[in-house]
Amino acid sequence: MGYGDSESCGRVWRDTLQPYEEVGEMPTVEGREARVWIDEYVKKAGKLSGVAKMVRALVKKAVAGCEEYVNPWKIPTFDLNGPLCFYMVAKEHVIFGFMRGAMLRDPAKLLEGTGKYLRHVKLRSAADVRRSGVRALLEEAAALNRKEPVTGTKVQMKQSRATGTRKSGRRATTPD
Repeated sequence: MGYGDSESCGRVWRDTLQPYEEVGEMPTVEGREARVWIDEYVKKAGKLSGVAKMVRALVKKAVAGCEEYVNPWKIPTFDLNGPLCFYMVAKEHVIFGFMRGAMLRDPAKLLEGTGKYLRHVKLRSAADVRRSGVRALLEEAAALNRKEPVTGTKVQMKQSRATGTRKSGRRATTPD
C-alpha cells in the first residue's frame, strides 16, 4: 500500500479519531498542531509533494485571511467564513476540491464530479497548479464564501482567529 492509498491514510492518519457520536463534536485539528500535521502530510506525499506544497501556497497567497486546519476525516482544509477548499494526495494526482464547486463558473472545464455541492480538480504537476483556471476557481470560491457564509455543513473550524467567533463543530441537521 502506498502513501496515497485510502487504506494507508486510514491506518496512519485516522486511527486516533473517535466517532463524533462519542465526543459530541466532529473533531478538527487547528492552529499550530494543524500546521505541523499538514507539513508532515505534504512531506510524505512522495513524488506529489511539490504539487501539494504548491496547492497549499496558492491558497495561502490567493485567499487573504483563510485558515488551514485538518478536518475530521484527516484532510487538509481551508476555512474562510466556513469550509472553502481542501486537497488530498492520491496515487497519481492531488485532488483540489471546492466545497461549493457546483456553484462555480468553470470556463476552462477543469472541475470534475457530480455531487450536489463538491467539485474537484486533479492536479498532476506544477504546471497544472499554475493554470490560470485553477486560481480563478479558488478566487471565485473565496468571493462566494465572503459574500455568503457557509451554513449547514457537517463540520467547520471550532473558532476563527480572524473574527474571534465560535463556529459549530457539530453535525448540521439540514444542509443548504
